[in-house]
Amino acid sequence: MIKELIPLTEEMLPYSPEEGLNVAVDGQPARCWKSFRGWGSEKIVILFDEDHHRWSDGFTTKYYEFRAPGKMHWGFDGGVMEIFVIPSEGTEEE
Repeated sequence: MIKELIPLTEEMLPYSPEEGLNVAVDGQPARCWKSFRGWGSEKIVILFDEDHHRWSDGFTTKYYEFRAPGKMHWGFDGGVMEIFVIPSEGTEEE
């Protein structure tokens, strides 16, 4: 059975790489989480499974906002990424 991708929201993001979510970013597989080291601002971290044509192996920014599920706006120049959670194999669909 093919599982549907789930649009990512900020509330879904964990704070550690160990709990990072398997996601598709603009269709490319990656892992994603929030990072906060106790000082400064939290940021989003995306590590791609294979090099991305624009971001190489990863992307991170503290300037991001989810204005709608699955749509992450970032930076100051209108950048947008589509991010969907890839359900794990153990996840059952209702």
